[in-house]
Amino acid sequence: MNRSITFQSILCLFIFAGPSPEVAAQALLTYLQCEDAPLQGPVEEIRRQDPLGNWTLFRYDRKGRVYSLSRSNHPQVLFFQYDDQGQIIASVEKEAGLFVDSTVYRYNEGGDLMQTYYFLGHSRNLYETWHYHYDSKNRPYFTVQSRINQGILQIETAIYQSSKNKVDLYTNEDWRTRTRWYYENSHGCINPIIRYIKNKDGQTISAYTKVIEPGKTKATEVLIEFENDIYGNWIKKTSKFIRGKRQEVFLEEKRMIKYWDEN
Repeated sequence: MNRSITFQSILCLFIFAGPSPEVAAQALLTYLQCEDAPLQGPVEEIRRQDPLGNWTLFRYDRKGRVYSLSRSNHPQVLFFQYDDQGQIIASVEKEAGLFVDSTVYRYNEGGDLMQTYYFLGHSRNLYETWHYHYDSKNRPYFTVQSRINQGILQIETAIYQSSKNKVDLYTNEDWRTRTRWYYENSHGCINPIIRYIKNKDGQTISAYTKVIEPGKTKATEVLIEFENDIYGNWIKKTSKFIRGKRQEVFLEEKRMIKYWDEN
């Protein structure tokens, strides 16, 4: 199965954790995550707003690929480069047109991601590397993070539960701590969603998952509700804790989507 880096993986690392290489401790998790539902229609740009009012702007080319990403609370802009097969081969971050940092992605002949190289500062010196290893079923199960002049910093391991379609992720910071995810064999990725609800047109209108809240050991069921535009792309996503008969909203996201050739 082709295991090239996905835009969703980069989105997780740069948007939700920040551009710093310090966040790479979750590289295996973000690499394994299933992508969001594919966008429908000729999307030109998406402005995504979080509950605090901060926005992230994604710009797309005519082939449906993201070529730039900017944030309201960051002066840097991230640009993406692709090869002829549509794989992301580099991301470059700039501020006022000047180079800040970049990440280069290397694949094997089968299209599987093998290494990432992080270059920092105007001198573009190599700062950090990641190496990915696969099991006999071509599933990523081991990653090693190394920093120049410091050696190995982080090791991540995935243990797949073949009979339960689940995967446990561990780090060398604390081998006793794990996070458990549902593994979709058909797509080769992990998905926190347990169940989707679709309307008669096949559009997702709600989904269910479970999370463990801080300070608790038992998982809480979560309902995610979607409002979609005429293309079927969600423009509002509301997440709610289900506490018996009561529902408690804890996250609301909005997206403003512009389409090519739209008046």
